[in-house]
Amino acid sequence: MRILFPGNLDFVPQSALDRGTQLHEAMEVWVNNQLHEYQDPGVLDEGIRPVIAWMATQPIVLESAEEEVFHKFGVRGHPDLLCRWRTISYWFDWKFVEQLSEINLVQGTAYNYLTGRKGVFIQCNKAGEVTIHRCKTNPSHWSAFVSGLNVWKFQHRQQAYRTEAQLQQDIQEIKEALCQMEK
Repeated sequence: MRILFPGNLDFVPQSALDRGTQLHEAMEVWVNNQLHEYQDPGVLDEGIRPVIAWMATQPIVLESAEEEVFHKFGVRGHPDLLCRWRTISYWFDWKFVEQLSEINLVQGTAYNYLTGRKGVFIQCNKAGEVTIHRCKTNPSHWSAFVSGLNVWKFQHRQQAYRTEAQLQQDIQEIKEALCQMEK
């Protein structure tokens, strides 16, 4: 995503990151214990409780939370929650933002294609309001993702080549230094 959006992506306030961490911890407990209710007022703030409350009322069969999912093309992603909801496979991803951005939509389209599941963004704003957004697959977002992925792979190959070339050069210099020491 940094290829497509090279600007500073660290604009998310710490409070939103903390809320996201709390929610992920709640999801992991929920999935690992197969609980359909998770309430710990000491852990969850007012912005997270409505999400848990909404999910507890849904016919959801939990599969995994924040697990690394291996996809096609060697890409790995971490949807916040994988589940079956009303007999259909879904991924859920929480965003603690005022509104979804283009980068979120590109990520969502990539998750749709790569996981073969339908996607849902759960948006939580500063006021604690929770909005559910179904993530529709968009060919232009997929194209942007693949273009960014190709650039990333090219850069990674170049970096690996430079690292290997530097390693060979370092080995040669060490060999020469050892030869000089033996003389």
